[in-house]
Order: sequence, then structure tokens, then C-alpha cells
Amino acid sequence: INDEAKLFNPSMIIENTEATAIFDTEGNIKIGGNVQKFDLVINTSAEHMNLDWYEKLPIGTLVLIQSNNMNDRDHINKSIHLGDFLMKYPVTKMLYRGEFNFDSYSRFMIFGVK
Repeated sequence: INDEAKLFNPSMIIENTEATAIFDTEGNIKIGGNVQKFDLVINTSAEHMNLDWYEKLPIGTLVLIQSNNMNDRDHINKSIHLGDFLMKYPVTKMLYRGEFNFDSYSRFMIFGVK
């Protein structure tokens, strides 16, 4: 966490090493003991975590998710292609989906409503 993030978002600092640790037993997102309602959930490194975090998000949550098909030992949930990525993160309303191809891998993005 950098100093600028702490300065502008002091109440949103999450001190945990597991993304699903912010969910309570009812599936609410809790930070500092308080239930949080977010307008948008952004995950730009979905290849680094399993699907638990997404499955716990309430239906109707606006999401922006990015992942890739890069071969890396830290990528426990990479997508093979855009279709595979879209199947992992189903949305009820698609606002944008896309793929950007680099020389050795592709990056995928979804923006929509879960």
C-alpha cells in the first residue's frame, strides 16, 4: 500500500492477504467491521485468485475484471481465451468485453453487471 492510497482512502485500507477474507458469513463485504456497499468492484489481476471472490459478490454488482493467459507460476486461474474468461465471470448485462493481444499473451477485460 503506497502513501498516496493511505492519504486519500484511509478508511478503505484492507490489511489481509486473501481477497475472500473481507466477506462475512452472509456474503457482505466488511471493512473495519462495517458492511460496505460498493458501486463498482474492480479486479485487474483475477488470474492470481480463485473464483470465490466473484461468487460471493451480490447479483447486480457492477464489475470490471481483467485477466490474461500468460504462463506464470503465480497465475492459478488464468483463462485460455476470451470465451473461457467470459464463462468464468458470467454477467447479466455486458457493457464491454475485449481482448488485447501482446506478443506472448493476451489480456482480457469484462465490464458489466453480475
